Amino acid sequence: MHTVPRITVAQFEALRALIYRETGISLSDAKRQLVESRLARRLRALELDDYGEYHDLLRREGSDAERRELVNCITTNKTSFFREPHHFTYLRDIVFPALSAGRRLRIWSAGCSTGEEPYTIAITALEHFGADAARRVQILATDIDTEVLARAERAVYDERTLGDLPPHVRHNWFLRGTGRSTGLARVRPEARALVEFRQLNLMSPAWPLEDDLDVVFCRNVIIYFDAPTRLRLIERFVERLRPGGHLMLGHSEIVPPEVTSLESLRNTTFRKAGRADADTGRAASAPRLAQARVDAGDVFASAEPAVARTLLGSCVAACLYDPVARVGGMNHFMLPAASADTEVTTRYGVHAMEVLINEIMRRGGDRRRLEAKVFGAASVLRLSTGAADVATLNARFIREFLAAEDIPLRAHRLGGTHALDVIFHTGDGRARVRALAGDEARQAVEHDARHLLDVGRSISVGTAGDVTLF
Repeated sequence: MHTVPRITVAQFEALRALIYRETGISLSDAKRQLVESRLARRLRALELDDYGEYHDLLRREGSDAERRELVNCITTNKTSFFREPHHFTYLRDIVFPALSAGRRLRIWSAGCSTGEEPYTIAITALEHFGADAARRVQILATDIDTEVLARAERAVYDERTLGDLPPHVRHNWFLRGTGRSTGLARVRPEARALVEFRQLNLMSPAWPLEDDLDVVFCRNVIIYFDAPTRLRLIERFVERLRPGGHLMLGHSEIVPPEVTSLESLRNTTFRKAGRADADTGRAASAPRLAQARVDAGDVFASAEPAVARTLLGSCVAACLYDPVARVGGMNHFMLPAASADTEVTTRYGVHAMEVLINEIMRRGGDRRRLEAKVFGAASVLRLSTGAADVATLNARFIREFLAAEDIPLRAHRLGGTHALDVIFHTGDGRARVRALAGDEARQAVEHDARHLLDVGRSISVGTAGDVTLF
């Protein structure tokens, strides 16, 4: 058997740069072993001695076929039917009913992998429109990986992967294999007929697609790109969307703040500005989200899409979110816990966290599904005793609390020397954070000092960045 040596740092760097140019995928240093293991089979198949030779092969003229093999090896294709089901509920309850009579809805599944996502869209359309679905909905599904596209077009799946689907979905939209195909299931022809598959590299300078799309699904794809690539890609999606069109992202993906033409609705669902009325085509304004200012000691939670905002210095804001119930909330606490001689309030982290969790549960959230994003704990204040930095105490507490409660920490910005402006969308779990300077920063720091003095803590004088503490 042809043996393959370990990949060197220089070889990994060369292949990482080539992969980025080809696919836009940004690989961290931690992915070196992954690249080595996934490409080892190509070196063995080609009987190459090392990864340097493989890189040289990829750079040669006429290497298009091997570049496709490279892409197929590197890309990740984890998916399932009705994954993140809220998006399909939104199609069924909001998008499909608003479709004007006689007009065809155009949906793009970008990064469709082995086809579960576009077929789920097709099943949702068939359940809503019935026999008229082929006339009312057009679904395009694309992926860079030719191997998974071939599997998607076959539409054959392991029957065990359908176990979590409702019985009526399995019965109505899948054919069970028999004989040599026992244990397999195939999507029914009427659902397959709604989907067109094409190979497409999202990094291509030109997309051979028509404009005026109604819905773009690009879920759990852009997380593999660096920030500039994510921004360019979302801007290109927006250009293809018709006014009022929708963009669906994965649960851990956000729209960069530079993209101002998309409004957040709920749970990683975004709508392009200029929504058209379904019957008249006239522009209709979107409902304004409720706004909440969360001050020190405040707790806010909502079952409806809302925006919570706070300014932070050494304090911490914990933003919790249930991605299934689409319920979220924010608190703003000053210190981890009260001393024996002080009143227990939500200015203290222990109580603030429990109150926030309970408020979310009261609105239909499930404690077991909660995810967290936490911000603050900047080094802008110090207790006069010098025993411990307020920020250090707060940062340590929130990390330990979340770990003890088994609440995954999805994003954070803790520490540093800058006060922060934090905006949290309770409907989709998206957070935007801006470092403050000048008067805004001074306001946040003075706010911290004032409230800590209110709870009996003395504050020392210091500086943080361009902020002077008094």
